[in-house]
Amino acid sequence: MKYFTTPKNKFNLNKLKSFLTAPYITDKSIQLLKNNKYIFFSYASCNKKLIKFIVKFIFNINCKKINVLNNKSNNNLKMFCKKIILTIK
Repeated sequence: MKYFTTPKNKFNLNKLKSFLTAPYITDKSIQLLKNNKYIFFSYASCNKKLIKFIVKFIFNINCKKINVLNNKSNNNLKMFCKKIILTIK
């Protein structure tokens, strides 16, 4: 996690917040809120450990389960974002 720190060894919140780019809001995602599941988009470079750290540090929430889905466009090319499904305890 060394690339999130500033010279004073404090975490750069703006850098951490930028990894979760936007919430994914559809009818299905709103129904999943009843099951404590939240859906976000993030950069393709994020992995589960990094996402768990970001959610724990920014929102102060423990994740029960994290699912990461790679998005594909119509041309079967990988896009630059992933869909993340967070299950909250």
